[in-house]
Amino acid sequence: MSESSSILDLFRVVIKNHQLLYVVLALLLFQFGEFILTGIGQNYFYMIFGYGGSKGGLVATGVLAVYILSTVLSQLLYPLLRKKMSTRAILTSMAAIIVAGYLCFLFIAFPLFGDHPIAYNAPDPNNMLWILGGSMWMYYVSAFFFFGASGIFYLALLVLLQNAIDYNEWKYGQRKEAICFAWRPLDVKLASGLNRGLQWTVFAATGTSVFINAISNGEGDFNSNAIDEAARDQIIAAEGAKITTQQLSLFGFIIIGTILACTIVAYCLMRFGFKVDDKMEESIVKELEQRHKIDEQGQQA
Repeated sequence: MSESSSILDLFRVVIKNHQLLYVVLALLLFQFGEFILTGIGQNYFYMIFGYGGSKGGLVATGVLAVYILSTVLSQLLYPLLRKKMSTRAILTSMAAIIVAGYLCFLFIAFPLFGDHPIAYNAPDPNNMLWILGGSMWMYYVSAFFFFGASGIFYLALLVLLQNAIDYNEWKYGQRKEAICFAWRPLDVKLASGLNRGLQWTVFAATGTSVFINAISNGEGDFNSNAIDEAARDQIIAAEGAKITTQQLSLFGFIIIGTILACTIVAYCLMRFGFKVDDKMEESIVKELEQRHKIDEQGQQA
């Protein structure tokens, strides 16, 4: 099969199977939203706490650690939730937690009410534990909830993707599992590309692209030995000092608003568009098993 025909098959199957289309779109939107904070967050922490591995970079590392921990726990928790709740109920409850978590993050992580965010502690390069002091815990608690809920939401989407594949076999007589699952990595690539475009759009809209360019240029000059580390940090800090609280607040409204919009639309697609719920899936699986038995008996005869 040629590459062009493979791509055509990807689109043929979602055009024909609308249930698969809903899942594919939901996965794309959800992953696009999820990549935003992990992709653009480090630059924001540089703006708030200063550039460097012992300043904003350390906060980004702390949030990343929470992301990893909550994602692992979500994988352990999902089977337990599934025993008590339907897949649709899991999507609904996790979507609510995600929205609440990100709204909380918006109010504590961005300087909406003063010169500093509510969640803040003055950086101390000589003491790495400064990221645990002050009100910094608010970052990690809110991140734990929305990252954990996101992990469970994503697992539920994957389950529903499998449901859509079963539906494809039940409805059209062809499973096409490999083609359907090929949408997963494609969604990741599309979401990643959209995320890069959003990053530069946000930097341009908030007027923070000068600071980002200062980081890039400073690192380039430092790596080529044109300047020393102190000069690099001074150049970047000078540009960072020019960023206003209004710019940072706008930064927060754009990225958190985009994440919330992606999450809500992804949920609505699955809640109001996707029809293969747990009860229908159980019925489909039973009928497919009967068909397979009949086919096997026919082959043996």
